[in-house]
Amino acid sequence: MATGVDTKAEGVSSRLRNLRIGAHLWNADAAQKYLGRSVDQAMITMSWAKDGEDFSNLSEFRSAASSLGDGAAIYVDVGFNRQNDDSMKSLGSDPIVLQWADAIGESGRTVYVAVAPEMNGFNGWRRMEHKADHISDPRTFTDAFARVAQAFADRGVTNVKWVFAPTSDGQKISDFYPFDVNIDVIDLRGGRGDNYSSYGQHHMEDDRTFDAQFSNAYGVAKVLALRSGAPEKIWITDICQRDCANAMHAAADSLGNYGAVETINFPSMGTFDYKARRALRSLFSGISTEPDRAVNVRARLVDQNGLAIQGWGVWPEGSAIGMDTNGAGIFYLNDVEPGDQRYSVRNINSGGAFQKITLTIPSADRADPEVTPWIDIGDVIVRK
Repeated sequence: MATGVDTKAEGVSSRLRNLRIGAHLWNADAAQKYLGRSVDQAMITMSWAKDGEDFSNLSEFRSAASSLGDGAAIYVDVGFNRQNDDSMKSLGSDPIVLQWADAIGESGRTVYVAVAPEMNGFNGWRRMEHKADHISDPRTFTDAFARVAQAFADRGVTNVKWVFAPTSDGQKISDFYPFDVNIDVIDLRGGRGDNYSSYGQHHMEDDRTFDAQFSNAYGVAKVLALRSGAPEKIWITDICQRDCANAMHAAADSLGNYGAVETINFPSMGTFDYKARRALRSLFSGISTEPDRAVNVRARLVDQNGLAIQGWGVWPEGSAIGMDTNGAGIFYLNDVEPGDQRYSVRNINSGGAFQKITLTIPSADRADPEVTPWIDIGDVIVRK
């Protein structure tokens, strides 16, 4: 199939090309391949202080601040993994949050910061094993946001823009709006739990589906911006997961009614299968790609002595979700595009720094077009 203009996608694509696009920092380099264009901002979505452990990825932030192009923005989440009334009370004085304030100030770049994003969700930042965790008193969040903003100001950090980032379908958004903080952006995030009407886990075949899930949150966001004197600047994050093609068609068809939407963020792009990434490229560039060539891969993680490494995680570039090695050091990758693909590996028990690896994924003949072939690529050596 020759490449060329996909006329069916052209109308949708033309509406999407004017939007700013954000992707997870790990995926910023790959976005050109996935979307046919570079990202406008890199997201760092694992900046959490979790039960005394440092999952804040400050090193990733510092690397991005020094290496991203001048035109690319940085968008950071700052908060706790388990969000509830008690954890909000320490937000603003937590040492990791203060380290972030210093790092952002030292970067010299404009950095967008979302404090305790998805704070109005019922299940504590989608931590399904902690369903009882949620913020029941919105004032604990608004007070926490004000303390964080004041902590940044007290440390002389002036290069920050504040983002209010509620889930689009949770507790009442307006109850959580921090009127004591000068908000620069409202980022509406797609809900992904069993308490939400999920963008990501449901098909969105037409405009009506998108409007039913998004129009109310969008209307509330515009009213809040007007009441607070904030810029009428709205972002959408996590609008879709694996059903991204359907979701983006529906969204694009509706975007004419949502003129304040400036940016769509794809923090989980690395979890999209190859078909979804190909569909996104068609939508954002209007160019159809070659037929589906994706393969499933099995590999073994070993140390310098050839011994299997178990209990390590392997993360696709652009994903916060990885797969673990089993007792034999084996891990599996699904729907991978042939060619050189970048991954990160790390001991999931002790943490430590990520190691970057490149896997060369071979192509395979497809005896059955509907069946994705399996390939064993052998041993992958890392430093243990």
